[in-house]
Parts: sequence; C-alpha cells; structure tokens
Amino acid sequence: MTATLTIARKYFFSSRVKGVVHVISGVTALGIMVSTAALVIILSVFNGFEQLVVSLYNSFDPDVKIIPVGNKYLPVDSQLVVEIGKVQGVSGVSPVLEENILAKYANKQTFARIKGLHPHFLHSIGMDSAVFVGEMKVNQGNNPYALIGMGVAGKLGVNIYDDFSQLQLYVPKADKKVIINPRRAFNQESIRPSGIFSIQREFDDKFLLVPLDFAQQLTGRPGQATAIEVNLDNSAHLPTVVDQIARLAPTGTQVLDRYQQHAFLYKILRSEKTVVFLILTFVLIIAAFNLVASLSMLSVEKKKDIAILNALGMSPPAIGRVFLFNGLLLSVGGALVGLALGTLLCWVQERFGVVGLGGTSFVTNSYPVDLRFGDVALVFFTVLAIGLLSSWLPSMRAANQFQPTDLHMR
Repeated sequence: MTATLTIARKYFFSSRVKGVVHVISGVTALGIMVSTAALVIILSVFNGFEQLVVSLYNSFDPDVKIIPVGNKYLPVDSQLVVEIGKVQGVSGVSPVLEENILAKYANKQTFARIKGLHPHFLHSIGMDSAVFVGEMKVNQGNNPYALIGMGVAGKLGVNIYDDFSQLQLYVPKADKKVIINPRRAFNQESIRPSGIFSIQREFDDKFLLVPLDFAQQLTGRPGQATAIEVNLDNSAHLPTVVDQIARLAPTGTQVLDRYQQHAFLYKILRSEKTVVFLILTFVLIIAAFNLVASLSMLSVEKKKDIAILNALGMSPPAIGRVFLFNGLLLSVGGALVGLALGTLLCWVQERFGVVGLGGTSFVTNSYPVDLRFGDVALVFFTVLAIGLLSSWLPSMRAANQFQPTDLHMR
C-alpha cells in the first residue's frame, strides 16, 4: 500500500508527464474545485433562507401549538395551562382565539384577523421589539386595547394618539342563520388602539392582538379558544418538550412544533435544496469525466513503467491501485481547495453581505448564508465517491493492459 501510494504521489506531482495530460488534469482539478465550492455555497444559502423563514415565523408563531382535531374550538382548561407552564423549558403559555373580523376606524374599513391572548404572553413572543409606535399593551386595568399590524393600521389610517377615535370590530353571530335586520347579524365591540407592530408583511397586513376575554366576548365564544400556544426558552430541547406536552394534551387535540405548523413551506424549501444538490452533483459528475480521460492518458503514457513494475514483482491489482490513488489525490485535492474556497466565501458573505438581494422591500439586504458541518461533510464524501468511481475504471484498464511479452519486446 505504501509503495503504490508513493508511486501515485510521484505521478501526481511529476513534471515529466506530457503537457496534454497536465492540461486535462488541471481542468479536472479546476472543475472539481469549482463544483465543490458551488455546492458548499448553494447549500449554505438555502440554509440561510430556511433560517430566515424560521426566524420570521418564530417572531409571531409559537414554538409549540395545541390545536383541536375535527373542530375549530377547544375549551379553555386553566389547569391544563398551569400544567404545561410547569414543563421544563416552557417560557410562556396562553390559550388563543383567532377569528376573521371586519374592522372600521373613522370612515375606513378593512377585513382583518384578531388574535386574543393573555397579556403576559406578549413578552414571550417578542413583541417588545416589534412595536414601533405607541405602547405594547392589550389591557390596562379593565380596559382592553389592541395592538395593530402596520398594514392594517395603514389601511384604516389609525392614529394611535387620537384618544377620541376607537376601532369598531364586527364578527358574524355564529347562532344566527337568517336575519332580516343585517345589524343584528353581527357582534360588535369597540376597542382603543395602543400600538402598531411590524414583524413581516404576512402578519402586519392581517392581525390585531387583543385580550383573550375581549376576543371571546366579541366572537360569542366564552371559555373557548382555537389553540393553546407555547413558547420555549432558548436552551430548551424542542422534541423533548413536545413529547412532554403531548402527554398532557387532552384527547382530540394535536401538538405541532414550529416546523409542523408550516410543514408545506419547509417541505418546499428542503425539496428545492435537494434538487439543487442533485443538479450540482450531476455537474460534478460531468467534470469527473475529465478525470477518466486524464487517468486513461496517463496509463497509456506510463505503459513502459507498468511493465517494469510488473517485472519487479508488483501485481496487476497493485498497479491498478497506483492509478486509483492518483485519481483520488486529484479529486480529494480539488475537493479540499473547493471546500476551503466555499467556506471562505460563505464567511465573507455572512460577515460583510457582499452579494445583495436587490431592492429595499425584503427583510434582508443580502443573501443569507448558514454554513453547516453536515453539508460540508456531505459534499466532501460525495466528491470522494464520484472520484473513486471515476478512477476505478481507468485503474482497472491500467492493471490489465500489461502483457508479459511487452517487456521482452522492448
């Protein structure tokens, strides 16, 4: 093994190899290097976008959510809320009630969605930094207040500092089917706006946050909720906490973690990442054809050396391993340089944001990247496998091309 590796290394660094073989070897190494760097960079960018999406939804959606199965509402069980709050790693828990409404302010109106929750739950969902106008509160004493998404506030022309104007909220009565007077078909409540928040457009254009009891009164659903939301500490282990909450959850409910709440979205992101990985791997395979050509030409050029090695007692399989190791040195060398280059470019992008997304409406100005060790290892072993397969056929041909009469004829 030592002898074959030494000879392979000599061929790899030899300056006596003919120019055309050097050119093909250089093109091969360059192709492997560029493909490897591209794989690392593209996978890191997809990881960055996935992390960005997760962070955006985590700003509003809970880490864990208990929802009813086969029904829209579930009864609010205060004992259950207390038990969930005792689970290690839980930082906040609240029943929530969401419902579509018609909101009216002054002479403007729009459709929106209320989310009723316990006031203390606002801190656990990070609304402290999201409120940029007014105060972060949904109640003061016995008076309810509404936190309004920036998009909803813009449609209604809400003035937080106008103490004389209130929001008028309308919800259809659930128990009324046919009513002659349209006014009687709706539950109506007034509430004063306290602040305007901005998280991302999907939430800003839709939601108003109100106290849970106010939402129950408005919808005519006392003692009911549409879900129980749970937020966790940063150090909490999500699968463990989900299992513990699932044991406490009543029959007829389902416990969803942050990924299951948006399973379709995350499935699309991961599918796109897989497809891009396969496409770039195919490009890497095409680049590896040059490796086959380089080793084939090298075996032809070194035919006399093969005969001498055989005469000295080296077996055909050992001769084949010389060219196999030569191909592996070429592919591994290109892969290591590509990994280093890809890692460096990812670090530069993460640190300085060199490549921008363009425009000013997105939540980030530059392409997000998230370099992960698992992706680096996957890329390296993929390149190693392709290099091994590409080197195997030329090495077998080199081992089998020697004929004993060749040496005597020379």
